[in-house]
Amino acid sequence: MVLDPATDVLYVGGTFTEVDGSPRTRLAAFDAVTGNLLPWSPSANDGVFAMAIHDGTLYIGGDFTELAGEVRGRLGAFDLATGDLTTWAPSVNATVFSILAGSIAIHVAGDRPSPMVLPETALALSTPQQERYFLGTRM
Repeated sequence: MVLDPATDVLYVGGTFTEVDGSPRTRLAAFDAVTGNLLPWSPSANDGVFAMAIHDGTLYIGGDFTELAGEVRGRLGAFDLATGDLTTWAPSVNATVFSILAGSIAIHVAGDRPSPMVLPETALALSTPQQERYFLGTRM
């Protein structure tokens, strides 16, 4: 989950298919002040395990291959102003468990016995003892 401090919206991902009796397929948003579920309801076809916000964009990662009806390879992004899926669509070959979004790169981490592959890789660091690999892609 991640909080957008500019709007007080809490974005949540996971493996759920319902929130407070309303259909929400692995993604949901809440008003962080009132706790109310918001109408934003794109879907993911598998688990969402990582989220980060940078510069008006919500980046998500997980085990999904489809977001909001579009093909995505375990990574995707939403425009926070419109709520729409963006065209950012790198693809990685392992489940994503962590995202760090910055102005120069988007860094992702996941479990994999070998480094994950991102197009235009800018940085690759690994900690083989934990079988976790960290990398970034140019924006």
